[in-house]
Amino acid sequence: MMVDSELWDGLPDAVLVLDGDTVQSCNLACGALLGQSSAAIVGRTLKELMAPGEPERIELLQERRTAGWPLPQTCRVRFVRADGSEVVADMRVSNVGNRKVLCARDITDVTRAEGLIAKLAELASDSQILAGADALLGVAEPVFRALGWTVAFTEVYADTTETVRVIGKDGDPLADYGKSLLGRRLPLARTPIVAQVAHSGSALFLDDLPRRPAALADAKALVASMEAARVARSAWCPIKSEGRVTHILGVSSPDLSEHDFVAIQLFADQLGAAERLCALRNELVRTERLAAVGEMSAVLAHEVRNPVSVMLNAVTTLRRVAKDENAGALLDILAEEIGRLRRLVDDLLDFANPSAPSLEAVPLPDLVAGALEAAKHDPAFEQRAPSVHVAFPPDLPQVEVDTHLARRVLVNLLVNAFQHVTPKGAVTLGAEPADATVRLSIHNEGPRIDPKLAPRIFEPFVTTLPSGSGLGLAIVRRILASLGGSVALAPEATTDSAGDGDGASSGASGGASSGATFVVTLPIAKPRS
Repeated sequence: MMVDSELWDGLPDAVLVLDGDTVQSCNLACGALLGQSSAAIVGRTLKELMAPGEPERIELLQERRTAGWPLPQTCRVRFVRADGSEVVADMRVSNVGNRKVLCARDITDVTRAEGLIAKLAELASDSQILAGADALLGVAEPVFRALGWTVAFTEVYADTTETVRVIGKDGDPLADYGKSLLGRRLPLARTPIVAQVAHSGSALFLDDLPRRPAALADAKALVASMEAARVARSAWCPIKSEGRVTHILGVSSPDLSEHDFVAIQLFADQLGAAERLCALRNELVRTERLAAVGEMSAVLAHEVRNPVSVMLNAVTTLRRVAKDENAGALLDILAEEIGRLRRLVDDLLDFANPSAPSLEAVPLPDLVAGALEAAKHDPAFEQRAPSVHVAFPPDLPQVEVDTHLARRVLVNLLVNAFQHVTPKGAVTLGAEPADATVRLSIHNEGPRIDPKLAPRIFEPFVTTLPSGSGLGLAIVRRILASLGGSVALAPEATTDSAGDGDGASSGASGGASSGATFVVTLPIAKPRS
């Protein structure tokens, strides 16, 4: 059979022409598939080129196809390369005269991706998914290590990123570089690939990362480590929650294929589902716990309220009859402590029995102005003497809230800011529309919140103040939930411009270098017909 040699060798698939069971000719792609020259393949039999049992299986399939069985024209077979390793290919057999023509396409990476998906699906049991992304990555780590892949799991904030988990062999330059970033906050500008995926929300497959210096001018360490590790391919997959990218899964390996890329994206989706389900479970547990605390608080407040009132009346009466100056001072102390008990009782009742909201459209600047005036009467404002800065855009939409309840929320947060601000420091308020909400940020200069305390800051009875009840922020969260809003402690971003991970933190408002920022979201008022 005469074939144009240039056309023959230009075919992307491996082609073998057989006379009986012996290879008569083959193209260059066949040599690449089997890892040897075309000349070394010609004259050999299929039994020598294929894995044990494969030639007999193909013959059986051909017999059944000829007998009329509705079998696919393409079958999957295993060839043996010159080095003894196996390669999987999709193969089609055709008869041309008295010869057979075999066309084979290497799908080793496809089968690896299929195997990867199957393994990760087996690992993703209900219990692992409910435990969150980190637990799922933990059980998947042996799979990634067996593949020789380097995996990084990065948390994405508004302007910064933090690598929270790295999987890779010790001594591997890329894995070592990733581990050097663990626990460090980096500006998005210093992680351009992560920034691109975070902003676009789309997965990215790169097959020539070390050869893109212009695109990665700010990531020289990453490029150098990937070159040292001889990695030329990587996949970067976003993980989303509530409409924004919260994490990015990065996988790098010299042999990473586009089929692997699909499998990695599916695993990233599993990680996202794990994060969301874990959050839902935690919220359910928190709600049940708060309900129990609320019931206990209602009973406790009811039992304490009457004795407190009796003691307060007794102190008032004693003031009228007490003549000794020392007695007056003691009565003042007693009255102050009774006042604290009374405030605690009121907080307990507010927490246990939140008022039903009556919603209306309200301009946020007016709401904040009223709350600010009320909060300035708190002793903390006079003691700390902070400067207060309010910066709202002129076209800020109205919010739909219960004015009384929203005012209480803002007063609580402002008093909290006054209590923790550095003496004569700044308290800054900012706001911006975000989707169907308005985001209000309240930032105070001062000490950072203990990272161990931050996750529990909205739980009842958690406080850093000796005289605090620990119910203020819990009440804030509960009221906002009833209004269809939310409150969160903004992550304190660390600028690591020097590369040592010990930079100063920046607040979400006003660009302050330390302190805490609480972000309140309130629903935008719907147009009235």
